[in-house]
Amino acid sequence: MPVDIGREMALPMEQIIGGPMQAIVKAQALAASTTAEFIQSVGLQDSGGGNLRARTVDFSFERKKPDATTDTIKTERVTLSVPLLTIVPTPYIRVQEATIDFEANVSSSTLTQTDTNLGIEASASGGFWGVKLSVKATYSRQTSVKDQVNRSATLKVNVKAVQDELPAGLAKVLEILETAVNDSNIQEVTP
Repeated sequence: MPVDIGREMALPMEQIIGGPMQAIVKAQALAASTTAEFIQSVGLQDSGGGNLRARTVDFSFERKKPDATTDTIKTERVTLSVPLLTIVPTPYIRVQEATIDFEANVSSSTLTQTDTNLGIEASASGGFWGVKLSVKATYSRQTSVKDQVNRSATLKVNVKAVQDELPAGLAKVLEILETAVNDSNIQEVTP
């Protein structure tokens, strides 16, 4: 009996293609959640009462500065307070491109095998007037039919993720935080 190829090809395409698509969307959501988590844990700290404030990094360094009144170069110690989010890269990954390739092969073959056996036996015996003759014949035929279906499928998912540009809101917040960079003189250092 031949195989119904149409029935064999009835594959759940919505699952085959939809499964990887759902995984890509979930990965994108996970990336966004990771970005939010990073900003919360690295860039902000609780200042009490449920208020968050930007976490800063404080530096101090010495710099040379001309003194216009005495025509000399003075050294001064400066502290710099910089919001941490402005100096560390914020992970903001997005899926730029996804390719889903699906290939299915279904092949069918029917094998019919027939074995035929024919056998004849004859024997004769005789006496004076009587002849006895005995004949035996055998015939057998066996037929076997085998249907064989081979199925194979290949699913390839290629995803290209990139470090995306920051959303406009986050870029604006970082721009505002940059204005919070504060340098102040602590003391004048004499040479």
